[in-house]
Amino acid sequence: VAGLDQRLPVGVGKLNKNRVPATAINFQSITTIFLTMIIFFVVPYITKLGDPAALANEVYFIVQAATTLVWAVSCTFFFVNLGVFYFRDKRAFHLHRIFPMPVLVICSIVGPVACFAAIIDTLLNSWIISLIPNGNWWYIVGGLTLFCLVIAAIGSMFATSEAAWEDLNQ
Repeated sequence: VAGLDQRLPVGVGKLNKNRVPATAINFQSITTIFLTMIIFFVVPYITKLGDPAALANEVYFIVQAATTLVWAVSCTFFFVNLGVFYFRDKRAFHLHRIFPMPVLVICSIVGPVACFAAIIDTLLNSWIISLIPNGNWWYIVGGLTLFCLVIAAIGSMFATSEAAWEDLNQ
């Protein structure tokens, strides 16, 4: 969708003959394979971080918790955007909405509260308290999440600016 909206460079957002963004899928797949091999096959045996099996569990749960946080932060914007769209142009909003207003109002209240609760719960309570205590969990998972969000923001800026540059050159 970002490729169709010209938010990605043409080479990344290009669709193949089946209308699939093959370049983007290949990039994500190769990156995932590379990171998985590094995390699970290289790091445990080069570093002295303890038992490789325990390290694999720790990494797995940390990555899952950070993914949960990124997802919760991202989902919060669904509800924020709903309010922004409503207050920006109420007439167009009502013309295009498919749910009754009471449902949208309830979702706009419950949604961000649920996302915020998921964020707080994930940060404060270690998923593997026997391996990583709550005090360390907060820093590890929160730090990884913050790192991922910053990398995503920077990557998004580069991709959007490259797409805008390509659009100017046409």
